[in-house]
Amino acid sequence: MLAGLVLGQSVSDSLLQNGRLYYERGDYGTAISYYRNYLKIAQADHNDRNIADAYRLIGDAFRASGAMQSALEELDMGLQIATQAADSNMIARIYNRIASVRFEMEDTTACEIAANHALQIARSVNDQATVSSTLNILGANYRSTKRYQLALDALAQSVEIQRALGDTTDIPNALNNMANTQIVLGRYEEAIATGLQSYKMATAMKIIVYQHYAAFMLYKAYRATENFPQAFDWMEIYNGLTQALLDEAKGQEISKLREEMAMAKSELENEQLRIQNALQSETIASQNTKTFAIASIAISVLILAIVLLLVARRQRKNNAALKFKNSQILEQSTQISAINSQMQAVALARESQQAKLIELDSVKNKLFSIISHDLRSPMTSIQGLLQLMEGGLVTEQQLSQMAGRLKVRVDNTTMLLDNLLNWSHSQMEGFSPACEPIDIADLVTAECINHEAAAKAKNIGLSNEVAPEMFAMGDRAMIALVLRNLISNAIKFTQDHGHVHISAAQVGTRLHLAVADTGIGIPAEHISKVLGSDYFSTDGTAHERGSGLGLRLCKEFLDKNNGEIWLVANAGPGTTFWFSLPQGLGNPSVPSGEKSRNIPQPTGAS
Repeated sequence: MLAGLVLGQSVSDSLLQNGRLYYERGDYGTAISYYRNYLKIAQADHNDRNIADAYRLIGDAFRASGAMQSALEELDMGLQIATQAADSNMIARIYNRIASVRFEMEDTTACEIAANHALQIARSVNDQATVSSTLNILGANYRSTKRYQLALDALAQSVEIQRALGDTTDIPNALNNMANTQIVLGRYEEAIATGLQSYKMATAMKIIVYQHYAAFMLYKAYRATENFPQAFDWMEIYNGLTQALLDEAKGQEISKLREEMAMAKSELENEQLRIQNALQSETIASQNTKTFAIASIAISVLILAIVLLLVARRQRKNNAALKFKNSQILEQSTQISAINSQMQAVALARESQQAKLIELDSVKNKLFSIISHDLRSPMTSIQGLLQLMEGGLVTEQQLSQMAGRLKVRVDNTTMLLDNLLNWSHSQMEGFSPACEPIDIADLVTAECINHEAAAKAKNIGLSNEVAPEMFAMGDRAMIALVLRNLISNAIKFTQDHGHVHISAAQVGTRLHLAVADTGIGIPAEHISKVLGSDYFSTDGTAHERGSGLGLRLCKEFLDKNNGEIWLVANAGPGTTFWFSLPQGLGNPSVPSGEKSRNIPQPTGAS
């Protein structure tokens, strides 16, 4: 869809602005359409500068889309116009773009010739922006022809000019070219410093393509210095950014799909409106029929009165006719009521379907987000580790260190998969728990063993304070999943050298279990969201990611097992999650209140 004109702008300015907007989005076809219209207006006005500029912009859009020959044809047209008009600034800018096209075509000789033309002319008219951009291209070209010191000098000048101009947008690009050249020269420490500077600037400006290049340079530099843990980390970042670039490239396709979905939704709404109008028309027709029937009855009654006065003998016959008319009216009234009931049922069914569709769409989007992001991270980590192993670039000790870190990530992903499968199972009709007495101390011990590696990775103490022979009634697999998620969350939000402990106590006919940590706690504004109906999640103290599905599943499974869950913000640091279940057979007799002292109750807490 074409954007409208901006208030206060000329048509040319608006076309130019919209073309740049679509260019930055990567929609080069739409950008070229705007630039073509900008060219037509410039030609109608006989404005040679704007004509040449339009050809420059169209040529650069073709370059960005990979159509190099079309780019050269458009740029050559612009160069002819600018030369005839003796517009030195525009000539320098067009030569700059020609140099960029030639570099991407790997025609290093033609690239250098065009770049030197651009540089000479831009310097003569003091166009520092074009000088800086051309030096960047020239530096990259010098590097590709192995003239490394010339490359570093040109790139350093480009960065210096950009800083002086206050335009830092393209500095990460020049720094990335410098880092690449320094790696070729074996100056790895310099390459690392340059790459880190580039990555930091590109991240601040949210330019993913420059972040991607910088991450790869840092991976190469750290690997060359045999700093394999850092090389591994930067390989992970590089792989993640590679996927981000692929996601960005799919953005246009997704936008088109959304437009098609919107059109389909509109058609569905129109069809529903037609059905509703048809029902209304039927109702009106029924009402007209009723009105006609009532009028007919009124006339019949009048005639009947006259007939009764004149012909008493036919009284019985006319009474029978009146009864027949009344039965017809009753039948028509019944039909009208049935139609009204059908309309109400259709409306209620439509509202229910719309609510269910909205909920299913929300769940689908959430699950797709989990699958596309949270499941990808350990896969890229494994890929990076395999690449290092394949090249024989890691020692056995380094492999052991990295494998330990990777195991924690894979364990977290395994739990996420368990949650997804269990959640899917819980949504099936007829799904019900298999309740039995559960030895809570035994269950907690098993889950503590499962989380030893994750706790050890953060130097967190993990203790089981549940007394032996304490039983609860419930589905063992479901309650194990509840414990697993609560312990995992406690470790996730506890800093290094913290502590997580699990305890239990009898309260009346129920067993209360607590998972307490000394972590960062939960802000007051988030407490209502944590156990709400939505999927709420924040990153852990070591940047561990979560989906929000775990606590949602805990709540659903406890509901199915006649249980409850609530949380309490500790007086000191940390948080305590409580859940309760009916007591099982085998619990020792405990005096009333002996073990329930100071245990928070769930009423209103969640």
